[in-house]
Amino acid sequence: MRLLLDTNVALAIGNGTEPASVTRLVDDPKNECYLSAVVLWEIAIKAGIGKLNIGMELTEFADEFAAHNYQTLDVQPKHVFGLSTLPTIHKDPFDRLLIAQAQRENMTLVTTDALLAQYGSAVRHIADRAAQNLDTSGRSTAQP
Repeated sequence: MRLLLDTNVALAIGNGTEPASVTRLVDDPKNECYLSAVVLWEIAIKAGIGKLNIGMELTEFADEFAAHNYQTLDVQPKHVFGLSTLPTIHKDPFDRLLIAQAQRENMTLVTTDALLAQYGSAVRHIADRAAQNLDTSGRSTAQP
């Protein structure tokens, strides 16, 4: 399976707080894992306005994924064209572009966002309790 990580899942992997079900997916040698330029773009914007601190330079973050054989997925015109036919279930532009990429590239978007699951087979919703308690930095928001 070709897996495309959404931003929260990528952040959780980056700081080692990913749910066990995500670990199983990305560690399965049958799966190919991708990190979209959209994820890096969203992180850069949020870090730039002070809404997110990933604890390292963005280039280091991306290099960590490359070192673990994650492939990158650039944004292409066909992905952008896919936005015009995408139902407006979700309004976040980053998530919408990730859905369009997953659909156009025959990938499965791995996400903790239950709303994205409504887009159907292009989405794998991770419903682990730990995943439901991730904030935008990928840190747990669960109360002790």
